[in-house]
Amino acid sequence: MLGHHIVIRGLGLACILALGMDAEKAVSQISANQEKKLRIIVEEAAIRKYPSEMYQAIGKAKKGEIFSYTGLTQSGWYQIHYQGNLAYVKAEHARPIEMTPPAKTEKAPEVLTGEETAVPAEESAPPVMPEEKRGIPVFWIGVGIVAILLYVFYFIRNLRQQREFEEFLRHKPS
Repeated sequence: MLGHHIVIRGLGLACILALGMDAEKAVSQISANQEKKLRIIVEEAAIRKYPSEMYQAIGKAKKGEIFSYTGLTQSGWYQIHYQGNLAYVKAEHARPIEMTPPAKTEKAPEVLTGEETAVPAEESAPPVMPEEKRGIPVFWIGVGIVAILLYVFYFIRNLRQQREFEEFLRHKPS
């Protein structure tokens, strides 16, 4: 009975650790990629929570609006920052803007004016993000293996106890 509780607690702890690791990875990915911008190039573009037209739009973007983005999925959707959340817009509805620093002059200005700020440059190829996770992540395979091993050890222990009890009954004085 005690082994059963250990297995359940171990699986619960593994699930909690996995969720924490995924959240940490997402936060680090977002903070590392916040400098990239894109501009909407169609009159109105649907913004969706997931990268598919099957999902309902959560907002609309007008032509010329600029969003920061994290990358481009293999299925052709930009992952953007929209109202504090991650969202998606079709790649054919937007173009990346590369922000370049101002040109250097002989004499460095002490105070930057509005004319010397970053200037949008020509389009550049955005980084391609891996497609949405498919299959079983390696972590969950490890969790499954650990769970199976714990069950096997629990089963072997119970089998030994059963054999010991049967041996005890055979040698028990009547």
